[in-house]
Amino acid sequence: MKSINKRLLSVVLTLAMVAALFTGFGGAATAVEDSVTVTVSLVIYGEEFFFYSATLSDGSTMYDLVNEVFDDLEPTWVTVPDFQYENVTYEALESLYGLGTVFVDYVYEDGSWYYIYDGWIFTVNEIRPSEMRPGVAFPVQLYMDQVELQDGDEIVLNYDTWYEEM
Repeated sequence: MKSINKRLLSVVLTLAMVAALFTGFGGAATAVEDSVTVTVSLVIYGEEFFFYSATLSDGSTMYDLVNEVFDDLEPTWVTVPDFQYENVTYEALESLYGLGTVFVDYVYEDGSWYYIYDGWIFTVNEIRPSEMRPGVAFPVQLYMDQVELQDGDEIVLNYDTWYEEM
């Protein structure tokens, strides 16, 4: 599994899940007023390692979810500027459990390009959250701190090799 010891990862994530049951990290098991309950799966190279139901404060984002539920896996973040708007920044997941984003860009002779990267993406209810913006011909994918979670959302946090052509 690409330089990751699956057995060690399974043990660590199982221990984190057991700890969650007894310490309440990632949200309480009981309903809390003004809260949302979501399910979250952690998938690495196609294998699901973690499935959990988390209760978070109303208004919580994907950023909050990762910091609360996966705190033991030491998420690190990098502040990135918006490509279109000045003085607007977002928090991008840089690394979780030591798995960071690795980019390889390639430009064709005709000027078109693609990139391949190992990294984290997420879906909410099987959709990668995005928005249309004025003057942009394609949907702009949202960062985790832009996505407010709703009660009943199904989240998948996925680390894999991705290929995108532009």
